[in-house]
Amino acid sequence: MHYSNCTGPLGSPVDPFSATYLFTAGGTVHIVEEVTLKVKTILGTCHISVPKQTVSSVAYTNEAGGKVKIAPKVTKITYTTTGFPCPAGGNDGTYEGNSVIGVTGGTASVDTP
Repeated sequence: MHYSNCTGPLGSPVDPFSATYLFTAGGTVHIVEEVTLKVKTILGTCHISVPKQTVSSVAYTNEAGGKVKIAPKVTKITYTTTGFPCPAGGNDGTYEGNSVIGVTGGTASVDTP
């Protein structure tokens, strides 16, 4: 996924970045490649690195038109930081968002219990 127009603390701009995930049917999320975010503040630039890891959770729902909504609500993301002014790294990162996927020329669906 490619991210742009993101903001950090106090509305600080975050440079566009990409991330690769593997979402499993069991609800886990694998961050497949390290992700680096660059947050620019009036005092300097903070670099946040998120290593490859497995976190949870994600939910799926069927949408109209043969599409599937992916709704991750991920907690306990581990990260490190460098630069100024950066808080210390940790394992308290979070991510929430929604994406709708489909198949060109076909339909996508998920079987829910």
